[in-house]
Amino acid sequence: MQSAHAGVWRLLSGLPLQYSVHTPVWDINLTSENAQARQAAIDAYRSSIVFAAAVHAEHVVIHPGFCYASVFRKETARKRAAQAIEELCRFNAPYRVPLLVENVGTAKTSIFTQEEYIGFIEGFGGRIGSLLDVGHAHLCGWDLPQTIGRLNPYLFAVHFHDNNGDEDFHLPIGEGSIPWPSVYRSLRECRPELRLVLEYEIGTPMKKLIEGSALLARAFPNEFGLPRPASGFGS
Repeated sequence: MQSAHAGVWRLLSGLPLQYSVHTPVWDINLTSENAQARQAAIDAYRSSIVFAAAVHAEHVVIHPGFCYASVFRKETARKRAAQAIEELCRFNAPYRVPLLVENVGTAKTSIFTQEEYIGFIEGFGGRIGSLLDVGHAHLCGWDLPQTIGRLNPYLFAVHFHDNNGDEDFHLPIGEGSIPWPSVYRSLRECRPELRLVLEYEIGTPMKKLIEGSALLARAFPNEFGLPRPASGFGS
């Protein structure tokens, strides 16, 4: 474990909490056109897996990459994402931390359509899971109830934030145009152990986070927490 992680591990290991780990986000692209940048992303993600195992994290969130310019082919990006995540699955074999791939980007930068993302998750045959980001799906124009239903066997966690369908503002629930009642209904029909995460914009007042937590508590009255993976998941 890197020395920078060791201090954090010592702090977290003494607290009676459950954790999830998000791989690095800024300046990282698993499907970059630059091979050295792609390798740097894989190395950073490996480090996250090691750290997650050390703190007994419930899962690791993986961004599959972005396509930032129309001159580059999204088909190529998807192939690179599949190769990289295969490599991460092999690396994760001794750690067995559930790897959850998040839908990221806008309609312009995402490497997946709704169907492509679902197919990508299914294609790993249960070796990875899905983390559905509701705000990102809304930005990309996805049918949320349909997506949730199709991902049911693989959906283990959800990011909650709002927007108006034009920019990724990470607003508090109810401050954008996402049809939350239908989202809540679909998630309740999915499984009772989903890990629900408020992913509001940095700097959001604590009052808004408390209100968001209360909203989710009312929408999902049963106890929520990531289920332990079935045999083979995370390997």
